[in-house]
Amino acid sequence: MTRATLAQASAWLLQLRATQNIAESALEAKLAVRPIAASMIKTYDADVFRSESREAVSATLKWFKEPDIRERLDVWVRINAPETVEMLHPDAAIAPISETARWHFSHFLKASDETVAIRALGTLRSREGEAFDWIVRHDHMAASYAVQHGWKPTPTADELGTDWDDEPGIRAMARRIRAFPRTTQWEAMVQDQAMNTLLMTVGLHARQHFDAAVDEFRSVAEPVPVAFVETTLFGEI
Repeated sequence: MTRATLAQASAWLLQLRATQNIAESALEAKLAVRPIAASMIKTYDADVFRSESREAVSATLKWFKEPDIRERLDVWVRINAPETVEMLHPDAAIAPISETARWHFSHFLKASDETVAIRALGTLRSREGEAFDWIVRHDHMAASYAVQHGWKPTPTADELGTDWDDEPGIRAMARRIRAFPRTTQWEAMVQDQAMNTLLMTVGLHARQHFDAAVDEFRSVAEPVPVAFVETTLFGEI
């Protein structure tokens, strides 16, 4: 397999973009395709960037966006040019993630050094969030790199349930919110929003402590009523 060059991918994308009838200058077109080309050469072999694949992609492409282009190109690779497909790492091939994510995961697993591996993992994090979460939870090396860079996967429902299973902590948060200043209409709105957000979150992830949060909001003395001043375009009324 021959690694694609930036020039090959850029030329292919420019020709594809020309089929979209986008009103722009040649320079604008080059600037638009360059970041996409730089991304795609990390995934696709040089033989993929051919006229047949371009025509297949352009036939159904409505918006010139990388995910849409990749989706159509992946279909063409699977059906029409299996010989151009780079062999995936065995662990990536069976991972329950999208096909594009498998390519990035394979590059991570095949990385020649730490820098290349971290770059591949970073790409997964920015473009394939769900796949990144799965990989970090199932690959110890990916988890290690994620910890080093402060990349946290999206918490699962079980993890959120564990985190919120803390009645003293919930009561403390409720008390802090109840102590918010409420001397203006804006401050009252902020407090009400904070109360509603806490109750909604506790209701979703720790229903067993919902009554405790409500109890804290009720147990603290009501704030001194505020006589809000209403105004109109003509001044105070």
